[in-house]
Amino acid sequence: MAYPSTSIRFTGHGNQGPQPSCFVPFRSDPDFVDRGTLLDRLRERCAAPASRVALVGLGGVGGGRASTSTRTSGLQRHLSEYLPPSRHGSVLVTSRTRRAAMQIVEDSDIMLIEPMHDAAAHALLYKKLGDKVDRGGGIAELAAALEYMPLALVQAAAYIRERAPRSSVRQYLAEYRESDSRKTSLLNQAAGHLRRDKAASNSVLLTWQISFDHISSSRRSAADLLSLMSFFDRQGIQEALLRNPSGITDDDNFEDDVLVLRDYSFITVTEANTFEMHNLVQLATRTWLGNQGQLDRWREQFISNLCADMPTGQHENWQKCQVLFPHARAALTQRPQGKDSLKEWALLLYKAAWYAWERGNADEAENMSTVSMEVRQEVFGEENVETLGSMHIIGLARELGGKYKEAEAMNRQTLALYQTVLGRKHPDTLSSMSNLAGLCCYHESLALYERACAGYHIVFGEDHPTTRTCRQHYATARMDATKNQCTPTLAPATPDSNVGVDIRKVSKLSRGLAKLGIRSSKTSLK
Repeated sequence: MAYPSTSIRFTGHGNQGPQPSCFVPFRSDPDFVDRGTLLDRLRERCAAPASRVALVGLGGVGGGRASTSTRTSGLQRHLSEYLPPSRHGSVLVTSRTRRAAMQIVEDSDIMLIEPMHDAAAHALLYKKLGDKVDRGGGIAELAAALEYMPLALVQAAAYIRERAPRSSVRQYLAEYRESDSRKTSLLNQAAGHLRRDKAASNSVLLTWQISFDHISSSRRSAADLLSLMSFFDRQGIQEALLRNPSGITDDDNFEDDVLVLRDYSFITVTEANTFEMHNLVQLATRTWLGNQGQLDRWREQFISNLCADMPTGQHENWQKCQVLFPHARAALTQRPQGKDSLKEWALLLYKAAWYAWERGNADEAENMSTVSMEVRQEVFGEENVETLGSMHIIGLARELGGKYKEAEAMNRQTLALYQTVLGRKHPDTLSSMSNLAGLCCYHESLALYERACAGYHIVFGEDHPTTRTCRQHYATARMDATKNQCTPTLAPATPDSNVGVDIRKVSKLSRGLAKLGIRSSKTSLK
């Protein structure tokens, strides 16, 4: 971020401070955006005799470039040796790390620089875009997408302005949202920045990757922790997910690794055992991993850790599933390469789809279970209980979403395969039969319910809850058939006919059977 001139920053309040003896050779920035009380607090601290103040924040957040040591001809001397206390001036330090700043100033003299608030970010974009650019009403969306990071905002504005009128804010947003690879390409575009150190990168991703390299060389375990964290949803990253059974760090080192990442402002602690990150930092980390040839390794570790911790979707697991579901959603786009990792990925998505269906989220349940099914077909084949489990949830999700034709087609296919793989009397086959009965016309529905009740009677006994539930649904279907003056010999109803509507109400009541079917079949969850 560009700053105003030195005189504006430190002596702009009349006679409150001595006139500077010289100026830092940067002209005043006409696009400078004040960030609340930050400059006032800075002036106040610097006004004290012999004061020292450090601005610390994430690279590109607007605090300036860190410099903590000087090297000449192989001789190293700490910078603090060149900065003796003096009543005739103040020292302002900028750094990306709190630890480096504390070598020069006291902890109480550190001012943490956060990303801009929304109003300041909007103002900065307006100034940097200029009047000739079609802003298209997307300023707020662009600022939010770039997480109010000043360097990223300036970078985006320069990209748009250079390509105007063939580029606009809306076009940039559309490109940015295409994919991670497109985001990386845009954020690697180095924008000209007259007031930025010539030795510093004008790309926000490259700025952070310099820090990644330093962390990797000085504390490899901290870089590994950052690598793993970059795949999770940015919020609610639980400590248990990072320790789970990867072995990337032991108890003694974990806290030190966390401290290093917090020191660089790459992560924050929101609760005692929960972390969060910026999306842009995660993207930059994954890009850096790709350049290092380590992307697949940490993607697979992420999937393994999350799959091990994600429970199935039963009601008793809802609280934990709710916490982990955003991470499962993030995993949906992270297809791994290895066969074993593909199995874990499919299982993770199956469990997440189960939870989504239980909570009435039809679209995500169908999407996740479909990907799970496709991967399991690829790995296990179609005639496999793992594959059938995913198909089972696809049918339920489509029914939940009102896609009755598609649900019926999937349930027919699933039932036929269950009968082939597990036999006609297996509980999973009977559950699939009950699900299909809730979607068919009356004459077929009643026949299927009758077969299912007979099968449950043989497998579980007459008084088992599942048998009684099936008989109840069979009786309800018969009552509806009588009420609609239908008999089992009537021609099949179309999926959109009135006859089909009532029986689908019975289908919604039969979710108990569906749940029993899901629970009983999953040998893969053991």
